[in-house]
Amino acid sequence: MAELHGQGFRGLPKTVAGSGIALATAMAVGGVHVPPATNSAVNTVCPLLLGVTAATISAFSHAQILVLVEFYNENFGVVPGDTVSQRQAKIFQWVRFG
Repeated sequence: MAELHGQGFRGLPKTVAGSGIALATAMAVGGVHVPPATNSAVNTVCPLLLGVTAATISAFSHAQILVLVEFYNENFGVVPGDTVSQRQAKIFQWVRFG
């Protein structure tokens, strides 16, 4: 479980090696730009999740969610047909419960 850190959650470190570019591309919707591959190292935290709160997650756009998918190389249970609010809820669950 992610620990509360101040008013937000402590960002979870990456656990899956490699880029999630293929995952992000598969779930991109309606012209949303897929971020470039970062090949971030395992045990690093995506800057989008530093001090994240439920309120900031509920404001994430499709593009920001794709950044997380690419960075962590995980789909968080998100599927291509999910709405942005469904995607936000799945990201919140992952952040909250790891």
